[in-house]
Amino acid sequence: MTRPVVRGNRKSKTTNNKKLIIGVGVCIAVIALILILPTSNSGSSAAADSTELRSRVRTARQFFDNNEPKKAVEAYRQAVQLKKTSSAANLGLGIALEALAKTGTEDPMPLYHEAIEAYNIALQYGSTTEIPVAHNNVGNILRERIGNFTGALYHFKAAIETSSNVRMPVPFFYPYKNLGTLMEKNGYMEEAIANFEKAIEIERNDGLKVYARLLLPYVYKSEEDMHKWRRTYAENLDNLLNDDIKIDNPAFMEGVPQYYLSYHGQSNVELATKYAQLIRKACPTIDFVAPHVRTYKKPAKTIKIGFVSYYFRDHSVSKMVAGLLRRLRENNRFHVTLFSSAVRDDDTTKFLQMNVNEFVKIPVNDLGSMRNIIAMRQLDILVFAEIGMDPNNYALAHARLAPVQLAMHGHADTTGVPNIDYYVTYAGFDERSFSHYSERVLRVEGHTMLPLWYDMRPFVADKKLWADDERANLRRTYNIPEDAFVFACLQTLFKITPNMDATMREILQKNPKAVLLLKELPMTDKVGQFLLARLKNTMDEETLKRVIFLPPLNDNDYKNIFAAVDVILDSFPFGGHTSSMDAFSNNLPVVTLPTELLSGRCTLGFLHMLGADDLIAKNEQQFVAIATKLATDPDYLADVKRRLKQNWPSLIKDQTSVKSWEKMLVAVATNSNLHNFLV
Repeated sequence: MTRPVVRGNRKSKTTNNKKLIIGVGVCIAVIALILILPTSNSGSSAAADSTELRSRVRTARQFFDNNEPKKAVEAYRQAVQLKKTSSAANLGLGIALEALAKTGTEDPMPLYHEAIEAYNIALQYGSTTEIPVAHNNVGNILRERIGNFTGALYHFKAAIETSSNVRMPVPFFYPYKNLGTLMEKNGYMEEAIANFEKAIEIERNDGLKVYARLLLPYVYKSEEDMHKWRRTYAENLDNLLNDDIKIDNPAFMEGVPQYYLSYHGQSNVELATKYAQLIRKACPTIDFVAPHVRTYKKPAKTIKIGFVSYYFRDHSVSKMVAGLLRRLRENNRFHVTLFSSAVRDDDTTKFLQMNVNEFVKIPVNDLGSMRNIIAMRQLDILVFAEIGMDPNNYALAHARLAPVQLAMHGHADTTGVPNIDYYVTYAGFDERSFSHYSERVLRVEGHTMLPLWYDMRPFVADKKLWADDERANLRRTYNIPEDAFVFACLQTLFKITPNMDATMREILQKNPKAVLLLKELPMTDKVGQFLLARLKNTMDEETLKRVIFLPPLNDNDYKNIFAAVDVILDSFPFGGHTSSMDAFSNNLPVVTLPTELLSGRCTLGFLHMLGADDLIAKNEQQFVAIATKLATDPDYLADVKRRLKQNWPSLIKDQTSVKSWEKMLVAVATNSNLHNFLV
């Protein structure tokens, strides 16, 4: 339910090492040609020094090619010490530093800043073929790691300009592609599409073509604008199905375009199915079948279950599966393997590792290796913790890696993928229709395993911030009036669709002393301006002044901001899941408006358990009325918070869902008693 992962700089891998997976947004074929020897303008006047420099650069490149970025960094640093103005050594150092930063073995930000310094030296002393590469790489660090839009824009444009009149060793389309990604992530959709199309003109890339033609905005101008983009998506998808699209490895794509369809609040089963057909047509080899599946009969005494995701780190997906993994680990009937394609592990990863029988790292972007590693385990069941957020998991889902394959609601929408047998939903969310799933639907009891995470890892703002003086200081930090009643919708901005605009306006107008907090997306300060521009069409100037945009928040600041809030407004039609639990963990009421789809019913389920059904609205007018009563009736607000606090322990200790999952997994593995779960 969070923003999907996007690879704007994926590369392919070949055995001759002219292309390598390094993920730093450079044209590797160019680097292969210019890093072996120092260029003419960086050579030493002394033959001995030149030979030594040559040797150090060659050694560093060998370490890099052998996937040893730490040793490559040290060797390049030694080369730079021999000649600080060597553009080849500095360019190689920058690339190696980025690769090392992405391993997660060291604090990444100092490495990225050192890489920028190395690239800047390459810009000063580099050849005409080195300078565009250095500009491109600096742009990528500023875009991906620092969130400096202006700086990234300058460097991508400089890369384009400096390469336009130079005979590059290979077509240099990366700056256009990366500039397109910069524009997309900051809300400039027309500019994004134009740059993607320019990149495709320079070098055929059907994966990028598919992504560009199916691009959807983060923020729509109006409901009609949202419908227009959806119609364009459907039309372009049909055209792509009729086109001669060839994609060697869908795991290398920029993202999964259908991800953003989910926030429209409509059934996506037809579009998801068509997209799956497109990918299977474009890449026939994606329909891989694990050898053991062909001869599979029934599970052994121990049922072998795998879970796979890119998000087995500090992410909502991990929080959702942690309680289930712990339960299965304690049951000798199961052998649980966790397959993680996350680039960097963290404390959450380590926590998950302790609660499975086997933890396996699978190489991100390398679809063949990922499939083979999973197939070797000869699983009975493979559970995809999410499908639709990350191109790696999406590509894997098209393979048949186990006799039974399930999708969890890490992304709460149907997959459209024919090799996913079942989608698992929850009785506690009380879905009424299941026609929007391409999969057969299994319904387990309870309200997901997510609440168990909050019992294992409490999520509460710093206690001192709840004191009046500290709370006032916290509000001042974010320019929130000290005496205001604070509503907040702390969702990613693409969840705040035009459907919500009138409701937000009515709440603020009925509560003159209230303000509404929204938060900017990570790594940008641009997307919020598009939402503000839309709200100007529905709110008068005085009301709009009470909409306060928070800057991008780190994890600790996000946790602590709840101490400044009085009531949370759930987004609709795609509501909260982890974000609602974050609010309840801080004893804050959440007003919700459920929809027919699973993605709009999670908060409803939690409120049932918390004894606060009165916060569940039936329509927009009731949503406004509930929010207003909370803001104007202190006794009612206190009563709601009392009930939330009283029932919170029951919610986070409830084992109903994990016990039901346990039974369901046995049923699907043995093909018995499935009628207890099928809807």
